[in-house]
Amino acid sequence: MKLINFFHSLNKEILSFLDHLTEQKLKIALISYYFEPPVTSGVGVHTKFLAEYIAKNNCEVHVFCSNTDYESYKWKNIIVHNIGRTLSNVNGSLSKKRLEYFLFESEVVKAVIR
Repeated sequence: MKLINFFHSLNKEILSFLDHLTEQKLKIALISYYFEPPVTSGVGVHTKFLAEYIAKNNCEVHVFCSNTDYESYKWKNIIVHNIGRTLSNVNGSLSKKRLEYFLFESEVVKAVIR
């Protein structure tokens, strides 16, 4: 237990030191097809917890996720970028689902470049 507390305090000291070295926050992009409410998938839930944790540690977090439209907004110090779906909701076919994921990923690359 003492060792865990030591590493926890060391981690805080390192983050504090890094904050003093630079005025800009570290920018982190998380790409997850599932993030928007209602989040019922394990991937979406884990992405939300990870984004919240990273944002609390003085980083600028951008989450790129799938939604029906293109919009960006701020949620709990996290910048969420919705990437509009190019296909309507695909149910059933695995190949159609993979195509939807591929199109989402290519749209994310475009959004990151912008």
